[in-house]
Amino acid sequence: MQESKDIDKLFCDKCDDFVEYEIKSVNESRNILNQEEIEINAKIAVCKNCKEKLFHEKLDKENQKRAFDKFREKKSILSVKEIKDIRKKYKLTQKEMSSLLGWGEITYHRYENGSLPDQSHNNQLRLIKEPSNVKILLKNNSDNLSSKTIKKLNKRLEEMIANKNKVEVTLPEELYKQIKMKAEKDKMNISEYLLFLITKKNAADKAEKEINKLKKEIQMSILRYKTSPAAVWNQKSISEEKVKYKIKNK
Repeated sequence: MQESKDIDKLFCDKCDDFVEYEIKSVNESRNILNQEEIEINAKIAVCKNCKEKLFHEKLDKENQKRAFDKFREKKSILSVKEIKDIRKKYKLTQKEMSSLLGWGEITYHRYENGSLPDQSHNNQLRLIKEPSNVKILLKNNSDNLSSKTIKKLNKRLEEMIANKNKVEVTLPEELYKQIKMKAEKDKMNISEYLLFLITKKNAADKAEKEINKLKKEIQMSILRYKTSPAAVWNQKSISEEKVKYKIKNK
């Protein structure tokens, strides 16, 4: 292929010369891995003189990436960014990640550089998004990793699992002060007091649901057996007391 010293010009076969060009958007079909034709909105270079399509290396790569991205989305294949993010969250190098997975280093390197993973590898990468699955994988493939890497990964997994179980609460400053005072009064730290409040609220919500359920049952019995209002009130009161007693004694 002939090259132009002028970066603003491309070679046109029809004009047999380096020509100025313009960029246009067109609908284009690209074949991916001889599996499927993918329609994309492509950007192409066109000769200003004869309107012939010209080869523009950068645009061609961008169009190919668009087609691959669309193919990935359609087939639920992880993107390059997703693959990199999985590795980075475990703080592993490409070599360490490939060893953990039991793959060749070149194979994994290719996936992070744009190659499409096959279905089996794609599924495996999806599974290791979950730290608990990485723990299993680490146990099975520990022979492939150095003791230093195993120690590092175990530490990271412990951190991730611990953080997953944490509940973060952001409070306005004034509310924080009020809760802190009440917590100190009850001889609790703030975390314990918040947990107490949440548990208390859950119990109250549960009680309310039980009472509403019993009320509904009583209303149904009125319709079914035409119970007198006085009897209904007694049933309702007894039912509420039963629920309160039940919760209190749990």
